[in-house]
Amino acid sequence: MEKKILRELELADQLIQDAKFLLDRDSLRSSVNRAYYAAYHGVRALLASKGLNPKTHKGVLNQFGEAFIKTGKMDVALSDTLKKCFDARHEADYDIFVCFDEDEIKNLIGEVETLLEHIRLKL
Repeated sequence: MEKKILRELELADQLIQDAKFLLDRDSLRSSVNRAYYAAYHGVRALLASKGLNPKTHKGVLNQFGEAFIKTGKMDVALSDTLKKCFDARHEADYDIFVCFDEDEIKNLIGEVETLLEHIRLKL
């Protein structure tokens, strides 16, 4: 497997562990941020496997949808997970009034882990 793909996957694994660590310490905003970046890097690995290298976060979302969701290679629920993480990360980083609940973040992390499992099956 290409070095870039392996590095993206390693980073995704590290970041999902960071998300769990932060959740265990009630650092919910930071946990959301790390969960999103785990999904982001996992999807970047998948896109790289097809020679795609989006330059922006929106580009990752769009190219994932075009190359894997619209073609039926992956379930739309996985795209929904990435979008949900993207939106939650934006709120966590920029909305000073947003409140997250621990169960909500646990579910989000679980969805990211499922996304990463499906990515590995496609590589």
